[in-house]
Amino acid sequence: MLRSGDFEDFDTMVAEGWKHEQTAIDGVRATAELYPRAHKGSYSLRLVAAPAAGRDAPVAIHERPVTVISPPVTVYKGQLVYISGWVKVASPTSANLDGAILYDSLSGPGAALRWRQVADWRKFELVREVTETTELTLTMALTGLGEIRFDDLEIIPLDVESSPTARSVKNTPASGRSNPFDFLKRLPGFRGKNDPE
Repeated sequence: MLRSGDFEDFDTMVAEGWKHEQTAIDGVRATAELYPRAHKGSYSLRLVAAPAAGRDAPVAIHERPVTVISPPVTVYKGQLVYISGWVKVASPTSANLDGAILYDSLSGPGAALRWRQVADWRKFELVREVTETTELTLTMALTGLGEIRFDDLEIIPLDVESSPTARSVKNTPASGRSNPFDFLKRLPGFRGKNDPE
């Protein structure tokens, strides 16, 4: 559902309603940009915050220097939503213990994924239950100094069929996309429609 989650086309991101927010913090320069090094394709989303030229790094930062929010997608009561993507921590985060974060609007900041230490590209996966029809967004932010990159974000809604003895999922990912069933099969109590009882 997040067609521009591959970060390959800036104009498409603008048209679809991605939001870029920056907080003015004394002695800190921050930006979000499409960066020509990616997990797949040509570009990734890069968030970076660093001391301003000629300034010492702040000991503590209490606000987010830079935040990017995805366009809203409608999800419906009773669905499961599979969220995945790739992340690379290019420089360690400092001045705030939260580091770099990603969270969805269904679960909020309290359920955010957090990264602090340098790491090469790695995949993350989330499953969220939709308790009421709403708009879902993803928020990516630096809460301190550092550099992080995101790529290939996906949001896949899964219709869930419930019964007293089992829950099954339906929907097939688009060709070439991640298969959320592989992730769901690792969760207790879920099975695909074609799996044995």
